[in-house]
Order: sequence, then structure tokens, then C-alpha cells
Amino acid sequence: MALSLSQVERSTVFGDRRVRFFTVTWDSSYATGGESLTAGDVGLSRIDFVMAEPAAAAAGTSAHVVKYDYTNSKLQAFETGAAVDSPLKEATAAADLSATPCRIMVVGA
Repeated sequence: MALSLSQVERSTVFGDRRVRFFTVTWDSSYATGGESLTAGDVGLSRIDFVMAEPAAAAAGTSAHVVKYDYTNSKLQAFETGAAVDSPLKEATAAADLSATPCRIMVVGA
């Protein structure tokens, strides 16, 4: 499937770049390597920078750190391991993240 994007602010300009804000709703079956997020998906010709807040379920039962993979144009979700001192690992394939939305800021041209 795919990410669902809902623009939450109007576009603004920062220098010679456009800035857009979206709420991201994840799919119910996470794809290993991340979900596709291209410049065209956010109304830009290229993406220079993506900043994301952690994706958290409304009940606070789960949270994911969100990262943009510039090489592959994908939004990725990472979670902690079972042990407190475990490093972040990518969410498992087919994980249902649909209840963990997040907000992103996308800067580009």
C-alpha cells in the first residue's frame, strides 16, 4: 500500500526553497525498507530535507522514530529493541503502523 498524506499548513518559502507540512498516516502493512515518499507526492520537484516528529499511537502504547531515506525516496520507521539499551531497528515487515501518525516538514524546490 502507501502512505496517506494530509497537508496541514499552506506552503511557505524559506530562501529559495518551498516548505510544506503534512500529517502522515502509515499503511497497515509496513514495507521493509520504508514507504515511498517522492517529491511529486508532496508537490515538489525535489526533496532537500525532511524533518519528522516521532510517530506515536494516540494511546501512547507505541512510538517510532521516523527517518527519510534520500537515496531511495522512502520514509522509514524505527523502534527500540526489547532491551532498554538496544539500538533502534527498522519496524518489522507487515507491521501495522496505521494507528501511529506523525507530522513531517518537507523542504525542497
